[in-house]
Amino acid sequence: SGTTTVTSTDPNTSAERLIIENLAGDLNATVSDGEFSVPGVSISIPTDLTAALGETVQIPLNTTEIAAASQYAAYDFTLDFDETILNFTGAVATGTLSESGSPVVNIDNVNGTLTLAWASGSALSGASPPELIILEATVVGKGTSALDITSFVFTPLVGSPDVAATVDGSILVANQDPVIDPINDQNVDESALLTVNVTATDADNAV
Repeated sequence: SGTTTVTSTDPNTSAERLIIENLAGDLNATVSDGEFSVPGVSISIPTDLTAALGETVQIPLNTTEIAAASQYAAYDFTLDFDETILNFTGAVATGTLSESGSPVVNIDNVNGTLTLAWASGSALSGASPPELIILEATVVGKGTSALDITSFVFTPLVGSPDVAATVDGSILVANQDPVIDPINDQNVDESALLTVNVTATDADNAV
């Protein structure tokens, strides 16, 4: 990512202009006054995720456009989370940009960290679908857990690794209200005492 200066003997000739335009397209770049501006890749987790206690949730890591010329064939990252709210169980590559390879996941649900490494014989490209990979977790507590991505690094087939920009996410596990079971119609004499047994269920087991 960044800006690269392109030196040309005559950038106004059709042949050299075509080469520059094709190269810019491969890099998903823009060209102005002999300079390429190549956007970096950004990885993000949504900030509006919600779940209920006991549910299994899927947490996507979304990516911006990955240029084919980047030749990224591997990546690794660390995720920090609240272990009192989430217990991670693994990762899903099927249906994501990473389905050509298999992730290796190391989960520490005691200290709230997850590390993932992925590699493939073919390079990543594009942003469709937007999910780079999907993480799976079980909800074990209520509250809000930050989902902080640290040290996200792409490794190309040839060349040096690139550090990606990241946008952290979060998930809210809210309290669920108890549900009172229906009460049937009751018949009672005027001024007589009416006793009704009321039962309810609570998905959070708080009552």
